Amino acid sequence: MLIATKTPEVVIKTILQAEKMLRATGCDYKIITASGEEFGNLEVMPKKKRMMNPNREYGELVKHYDQYIDYDAAEGDVFEVPRGPFTVEEVRSGVCSKLSKTWGNGTYTTAIVEDKVQVLRIA
Repeated sequence: MLIATKTPEVVIKTILQAEKMLRATGCDYKIITASGEEFGNLEVMPKKKRMMNPNREYGELVKHYDQYIDYDAAEGDVFEVPRGPFTVEEVRSGVCSKLSKTWGNGTYTTAIVEDKVQVLRIA
């Protein structure tokens, strides 16, 4: 990777051509070169850092749903994971992440029923 302290003229020329096309199509844009030069009219927002809930210990959610997952479930088997002290969406998200890694994508489906996540093994 080439790291330059000043953007080469050929790169600036290419960016200006791209800008012309973007303006013609009515697009909003922001281009930032490797050296930090900026082109365009959009404001750059800092990336949001994911924050763990400070009221929970690391791994608490995994410990909760892991005890309810039937890793040996066969096609057609259904099991439920109660929400416990978490939101039902947090539980479903965690369960889906774990099952996608364990069984693979497309091998199960989920539904939220009251305060539980139901899982059906489909493949």
